[in-house]
Amino acid sequence: TAFFGGTQDNATNYGGVATGANWATILGGDGGFSAYSAARKTIYASHFQISIKRSVNGAPFVGSTTGITDSGIFVAPFSLHPSGQQTVMWTGGKKMWQSKNGGTSWASWGPNFNATQPVVSAIGLAASSTNVVYAGSWDGSIWTNNKAQTAKTWVKRALQPGAWVSSIAVNPQNPLVAFATFSTFGAIHVAYTGDGGKNWFNSDGSGATGIPDIPALSVAIDPLNTDRIFVGTDFGVFVSLDEGLTW
Repeated sequence: TAFFGGTQDNATNYGGVATGANWATILGGDGGFSAYSAARKTIYASHFQISIKRSVNGAPFVGSTTGITDSGIFVAPFSLHPSGQQTVMWTGGKKMWQSKNGGTSWASWGPNFNATQPVVSAIGLAASSTNVVYAGSWDGSIWTNNKAQTAKTWVKRALQPGAWVSSIAVNPQNPLVAFATFSTFGAIHVAYTGDGGKNWFNSDGSGATGIPDIPALSVAIDPLNTDRIFVGTDFGVFVSLDEGLTW
């Protein structure tokens, strides 16, 4: 019954069913990605680039980027693992970074994806496995690591040069199945993989039951019915009831 999230220029705000339309700012500045760990009673929020902060049991926010020597894109993604463990976190800039202690400290996790500038724009985690991680970039590539707790090796798939990977959602029951969205015109807007990122396929559909030529910004998989996929676009929200075949 409580909700919070980043609103770019307008901070990170908190509200709930009990307060109705009354929202309170809990972290100022540019509001970016956010997360909540029920197990650790911790709220995570961020400003621009890699600037993750955490608040435990309602205490003031403190910096949560110890060990990171990287910058991120303007709104840099970070993700708290959706499993019950909730101590594994990921973020990225030029490369990927992993925390195994809830953001207290971070370690570099693999080589640079780009030598000169941050590129990581989306992160997808598998609820059923802490080993499978997907990372998308604004240059149209998706990297995958299926041994992410021990190995720092990433496999790159250059899908659509210049097409911004805006979101990645992983099937919570099968880590090999994932959807990615692209914020672009004139290309694939939704892509699907069923083999852990080795191969990706156009999942836009076609005609009256397809995604129109409009930037796609976010994707979510219904955890109670994984054939039901939601995609947010510049035009509105689309839903598929057949795992991305029609919309």
